[in-house]
Amino acid sequence: MEEKNSEGKKLVDGASLAGNFVALAAASASGSVVVDLGREELAPLRETGGAVAVAGGEFPVIATRVDEERFAAFRSECTHWNCEVALLDAKRIVRCSCHMSRF
Repeated sequence: MEEKNSEGKKLVDGASLAGNFVALAAASASGSVVVDLGREELAPLRETGGAVAVAGGEFPVIATRVDEERFAAFRSECTHWNCEVALLDAKRIVRCSCHMSRF
């Protein structure tokens, strides 16, 4: 079942959007985040497989739409060299430009 808030915005379990998108997402005590898919900055998340890079917070994040109901977000820093990794490519692979690892 899809959860929505009173304004009809989808609830995203466990995702954490940071930085410039703090104004776009309101975290709750349950660990859910409300994402306003009407915002142009988040347009790629309207489609399954879409992703956006989020910078400017404590650390960079990549958020992606897993399927119609689920989103995921992860820290977009390489755990080896702490370099920011590139956004997902067409094959849904993230690449570190510092040491060319793929995730």
